[in-house]
Amino acid sequence: MADDQPAATLETRKDAGEGGKGVVKLWLDALNLAENEEKDWRKKARSARNRYRDEEDRQAVRFNILHSNIETLAPALYNSTPIPDVRRTFADEDPVGKVAAQVAERALSQSIDLYDFDSVVGGAVHDSLLLGRGIARVRYEPKMDGDELVYQQAICETVDWDDVRHGPGKRYTDIPWWAFRSRVTRAEAVEKFPGVGAKLKLDWVQKDADKDGNAPDIFKRATVWEIWDGEKREVVFIAPSWKDGPLKVEKDPLGLRDFFPLPRPIYDILDPNSLVPLVPYETYKDQAKELDRITQRIHALVNVLRWRGIRAAEITEFDRLKDADDGDLIPSESIIPWLDKGGLDKAIWLMPIERLIEVIRELQVQREAIKQTIFEITGVADIMRGQSDPNETLGAQRLKAQWGSLRLQKRQREVQRFARDLLRLKAEIMVEKFSPETLQLMTGINLPMEPVEPVEGQPRQVSWAEVLAILQNDAARTFRVDIETDSTIQADLSRAQENMSNFVTGLAAFLEAVGPAVQQGAMPKDVAVDLLTAFARQFKLGKQAEDALDRMGEEAQQAAQQPQEQGPSPEEVAAQQEAQQKAQLEQQQMQAKTQADQQALQVKAEQDAAVL
Repeated sequence: MADDQPAATLETRKDAGEGGKGVVKLWLDALNLAENEEKDWRKKARSARNRYRDEEDRQAVRFNILHSNIETLAPALYNSTPIPDVRRTFADEDPVGKVAAQVAERALSQSIDLYDFDSVVGGAVHDSLLLGRGIARVRYEPKMDGDELVYQQAICETVDWDDVRHGPGKRYTDIPWWAFRSRVTRAEAVEKFPGVGAKLKLDWVQKDADKDGNAPDIFKRATVWEIWDGEKREVVFIAPSWKDGPLKVEKDPLGLRDFFPLPRPIYDILDPNSLVPLVPYETYKDQAKELDRITQRIHALVNVLRWRGIRAAEITEFDRLKDADDGDLIPSESIIPWLDKGGLDKAIWLMPIERLIEVIRELQVQREAIKQTIFEITGVADIMRGQSDPNETLGAQRLKAQWGSLRLQKRQREVQRFARDLLRLKAEIMVEKFSPETLQLMTGINLPMEPVEPVEGQPRQVSWAEVLAILQNDAARTFRVDIETDSTIQADLSRAQENMSNFVTGLAAFLEAVGPAVQQGAMPKDVAVDLLTAFARQFKLGKQAEDALDRMGEEAQQAAQQPQEQGPSPEEVAAQQEAQQKAQLEQQQMQAKTQADQQALQVKAEQDAAVL
């Protein structure tokens, strides 16, 4: 790939040569250095890939523990589509920021449903477990109908492990450039690189495409490198078969804050001092080979383990005996002489297999021991395979699962970080590139395009112009993109139910203890809500419950900020009580007078009746 001048001898970019030829030479030398840097890793990665796929030429039987381990670990690290969680960085009163966060969240949710997002993250996880590093990138794809923009989308795709190169650096943030290799047909070259694509030499053919009856791709292709130069913030397309200059140069096509279209890769084994991946299979390759040898021996011994023997030739009834049915008795005169010699068993010798069976059993025990050693090296705990001691208590099993899965939890957090960073790149592309019409179509949020004059007594009307002013400004962007905790991992239903039950029990106790204090005015309502929020955060209740608590806190704060009516003074309270007592006394006196008058009238009526 390198030209005549050896690599690593340049002081500046200009030393590679002037014009387009110098640019091509510069990047071919850089790619050559990157290739040499990871040469050993690629060799080991290719070997591990062949072992996983069982594509190596072999004659003996093997135990593919590599395939088993990856198929166990991969779904434990990622098995559910992440749930986007976009919210404002600060909970201040900000209606425009609130709508902007809703737009970004709905756009993300709708975007990852348009294609197989799980295969992208799952492919990167698989590559990290098998090869040591998993990479995915984002792309912006506008759909055009002539000169008219019809639709826009931001998609993610897994990058093949052998089609990536990067500049020198010990950390991801130190890398000055990333390069992605693709192979294009003549038609694709003409479309992507007008004027040059028709002249490109098609220098690559699919493996085995020249064999009759085995042609996976009948088209010749040209190798093209897409180089993202972080120093100049431009994308350079070059082809090793075209030395006259770059095929195309684009100035910062995505406008991403960090420029590069990929998040930090997933490393299964991370070396802080180097970005060259380590193939996980190399950590237990010796044990895997020993497992293969024992498996081969068991297979060979089982083939030998047959019921065989020697019999006396003159006893011809043995041939009839093997075809006899249950209960059949075969007449024979040839066995009578053998009965006189001590029994019919003297005429038969069976090959001894008891020792052979003992050897096979010992080999099987040894094989299980080697498998356990490999599980300890890789972190595949016995609880992950559903294996547990039935005599163990539930607490013992949970304790073993908790401490036995620490390495697994670390890997799960790394996968969650990777998925989150990928969603953040998607969100940044969508808010920077998408038109208001596209966002409105994706989110279903109908807003006026231009700002609307506020109307007194009515909620403020937010416009797309205000939302985009926030979304498309890195400094003014007031939201952060995250994913719900553990949403990439299928939750244990029993554990979730237990968690919710504990929360409900604790909530009841909390309300019983704090409620009277709030009613009596000894504790402000907003303080009680803050305490409840802190308590609830100890449980993984999900975004919906957290949002409900946030709304409760906002309402409590608003209530606390409203002016409270001043209560009466002690003198006023005493005067009111005295007036109430006086009024009650007057009412009692009037009732007594009324009662006396009624009695007097009744007595007079009785007297008048007696006179008559």
